[in-house]
Amino acid sequence: MHFLFLSIGAYLVQNLSNKSFSRKFGSNLSILQNTMCVLFSALILWICGLGNTIHGVPLLLSALYGILYFATIYFLQMAMGLGSLGMATILCNMGNMIGVVFGILFFGDTLTVFTVIGIILMILVVILSAPIAKDENARGHTWFIFALLSAAGNGTLGCIKLYVTREFHEISSGTFLVWAFTFAGAVGLLLVLIEAKRGMNLRPCMQKPVPILGFGAGAGFGTAFGNLFFMQALASGVSSAILFPVNTGVLSFLLFLMSLLIFKEEKFTLRRSLALLFCIGGIILIRL
Repeated sequence: MHFLFLSIGAYLVQNLSNKSFSRKFGSNLSILQNTMCVLFSALILWICGLGNTIHGVPLLLSALYGILYFATIYFLQMAMGLGSLGMATILCNMGNMIGVVFGILFFGDTLTVFTVIGIILMILVVILSAPIAKDENARGHTWFIFALLSAAGNGTLGCIKLYVTREFHEISSGTFLVWAFTFAGAVGLLLVLIEAKRGMNLRPCMQKPVPILGFGAGAGFGTAFGNLFFMQALASGVSSAILFPVNTGVLSFLLFLMSLLIFKEEKFTLRRSLALLFCIGGIILIRL
């Protein structure tokens, strides 16, 4: 279980770096931060010796995964820049139910009463997290839309990982992620060049290169080692029915506390406290 908690710690570093970047530089440079994140992740995994050759469908799936991963973290970064870290992460985690439904429909995974209850709880998370007050401004609705897009991306990524795991046993998760992050980095660099030609303000990069690189390296470190340690936890023989809910539930709770205590952007209102509890409870029930 120690690998699981190391993974959770790494993901905390990832989210702390992304949120800190958003607070310091705003959402206009999110593409740059996301590009640095996946490039540092790919570099770390290559250095760890996981860059074995893959061909055919697994390579195509890794490319698709990389593109979707970049889009997902971009949407999440935008949501965190416009709203709170805690609630954006909760909604992103809500996308896990897409992978559960995918497994039931395409791989015959058992549909239990716990799964049904869990999916209902996750839908309630969306309702409770939505900006429903009459005085909510357009910015509030915008963060919610970006958070929902990140949830959709997160769920699709889960479907791809499940498919690769079930259909291509000879491909290690580490090798698949190396190529996925490499493709994501290539896409990110292309988008940065396009945005730079369109007038994206890169002056903050010239004025403050150290924090820019620091936040990118921190996010890349968290992404790479979060994935690596979680793979080690799975390889240790601990049931995935324990690892997945504990990882997601504990991480959601700790990120909510980070949002509350470090960034001072959350309050323990009844609606948001219920969203947090339903998110954790739903993930646990879905994985039972």
